[in-house]
Amino acid sequence: MVAEGGLSTTAVLQAPLSLSVARAIKATRPNAHFINCCFADVVNPLIAALDLPITCGVGNIAILSNAFAGLLALGSGRLKMLAHYQNLSAWRQPASGRGGPSARVWIDGTEIDDVYRDFAAVQLTREPAIEISGASGVPLMLAMAAGRDWSGHVPGPHGLPGGYPVRLSAGELALDLPPGLTRAAAIAWNLRYERESGLVVENGRAVYTGRLRELLAALSPDLAAGFDVRDIDAVYRAMHTLRMQLEARPA
Repeated sequence: MVAEGGLSTTAVLQAPLSLSVARAIKATRPNAHFINCCFADVVNPLIAALDLPITCGVGNIAILSNAFAGLLALGSGRLKMLAHYQNLSAWRQPASGRGGPSARVWIDGTEIDDVYRDFAAVQLTREPAIEISGASGVPLMLAMAAGRDWSGHVPGPHGLPGGYPVRLSAGELALDLPPGLTRAAAIAWNLRYERESGLVVENGRAVYTGRLRELLAALSPDLAAGFDVRDIDAVYRAMHTLRMQLEARPA
């Protein structure tokens, strides 16, 4: 189901630990930074919808932004990007096989016309690039701990869907979009991926869409119908049960 419906299939299964941490932070240190490393593109909107603290995630967009900036030896802040986690899969393919919607990239404020062409030399491993995810998050964490300014890219800043360029200044993380790109347009661009197939969180409700919804409907109409985010613990149990049933099926 993940292969056909996408990684958003796993969002509810990845959320419990992050939600427990967010609840603990709200109860004890509500002003602390919380960096969620569990599928932040989709899980962070769930956290925010529950009125829990969330600063951002690591990886995903930061994997691409660091790889792209490294290819061109660009200094900090010169490259800015919008990228949803679904954009990464193309860069795990050979350059000749890449296609579909790409991340958006600006260099010194000018948007790149053909991202696949200009960054054809970038090649990610077939498996998740955990080492780049970790490396991309460390400078941000160090800056937060030391009270220093920082700029870069993160998924799920303050519970937004997808990934964005951001700046940390005076302890506050904010979007750092290229000239001419509005906050609303950047959010809409990222959200369209989940609207086509994934999990959209709006007005306190999580709704499955597209191919993922079709696959879920064939297995569990109740899960496919979506859920109030306040019911996520019960939904996790139902999704976990479904997962166990699927794993028990003969290969």
